Amino acid sequence: MSILLGYAGWGYWALVVGALALPLMVSMGLGRKCRWIPSLPRRAAGTSSMVRFAINTYARYTLNYFTRNIDNLLVGWRFNAQALGFYKKPTIYLHFSASQLLSPVAPVAIALP
Repeated sequence: MSILLGYAGWGYWALVVGALALPLMVSMGLGRKCRWIPSLPRRAAGTSSMVRFAINTYARYTLNYFTRNIDNLLVGWRFNAQALGFYKKPTIYLHFSASQLLSPVAPVAIALP
């Protein structure tokens, strides 16, 4: 579809329409094949523990994200974008090298009883 619209002279809007058309067509096709429509959530026995677990999990991931990135925010705020680039690139390489060293060990550690 994007190619045809591009030939018709739509410019970059052809890419936008193409990017929106695929998920729309898939949703319409799935809606036609699958007649199940989800209902509103309701309380059921035993769901409170799952909700607490989900809230704790997402809170931990959110806190972890902010603690890992607060230094980049402070460096960019206090100095400038160039200083942030000089600060961030070595930390990316440091984390990458650590993950490369630990990735072969993880399957062995998980497989141990």
